[in-house]
Amino acid sequence: MIDLAIVGAGPSAISAAIYAARDGLNVKVFEKQIIGGLVSQTDLIENYPGFEEGITGLDLIKKMRSQAEKFGAKFEYAEVSSLEQKDGYVTFLADGFELKARTILLAVGNEYRKLGIENEDRFIGRGIYFCGTCDGPLFKDKEVIAVGGGNSAVQEAIFISKYASKVHLIVRSDIKAQEVLKERLEDAVNKGKITVYKGAQIKELLMDAENISGAKITFNDSREDINILSPAIFEFIGLVPNTKWLDGSGVETNDRGEIIVDKNLKTSLDLVYATGDAIEDAKKQIIIAAGNGALAALNISKKLSF
Repeated sequence: MIDLAIVGAGPSAISAAIYAARDGLNVKVFEKQIIGGLVSQTDLIENYPGFEEGITGLDLIKKMRSQAEKFGAKFEYAEVSSLEQKDGYVTFLADGFELKARTILLAVGNEYRKLGIENEDRFIGRGIYFCGTCDGPLFKDKEVIAVGGGNSAVQEAIFISKYASKVHLIVRSDIKAQEVLKERLEDAVNKGKITVYKGAQIKELLMDAENISGAKITFNDSREDINILSPAIFEFIGLVPNTKWLDGSGVETNDRGEIIVDKNLKTSLDLVYATGDAIEDAKKQIIIAAGNGALAALNISKKLSF
């Protein structure tokens, strides 16, 4: 039987795997898509201690995974689709196969929030994108549209502007990024690489045959709608916790779908813990997620030692 099964493989999950495996627990990490989650798609991380010149998300995750594997943690690509706590252990399905663990740690992270406009799902991956680092270079010398006003939106728009001839940044209200990002955005605007449309949102997609050709933009004030022509729309409007599959499991979530935990990062089930960006009021900072992963592992190791 697995001592600790970890669902998800972002910084919080891998940090927990390092601590738990180093403490002698039999640890297995399950990830359905990409080791590292959304962090692996980050172009530059500048505020993680120990990397004064910054580090890419992918490189950071590679280092963390290697460290976890050195202590004996195992990684497996599989989708965990349900869990149930029984007497003294937890059963769960991984790609349809039932497995047992003495404890389980949910580090399930988030998925990208969508605009919710007509035809959006139809064009995901072929006109609608969520990762500037991944797909921005495909649009070299093209004009593209980006949506969002937070840290991720500004950072991704700046990255895309290295390749695109211009980025049209659509912001529902105002820019709410960190000051350092606002300064970089202003620099890109002054250089003519980014145009910011505040108080605006995408009203509908423009289509040419089977391809996106741009978007109709509507404003919150009296300005008239405008059409912006572009083969790509990058959406950076927030995240939604990957917790829908927990419905009926007994793991309590709030009205936003975030997992409710106590000070020890234990959920409403005694053998199920949670950490990372999908827990209630998560700060969504890599170092905090990693620290919480370590704390969860310490609490789990203590629990299993009795």
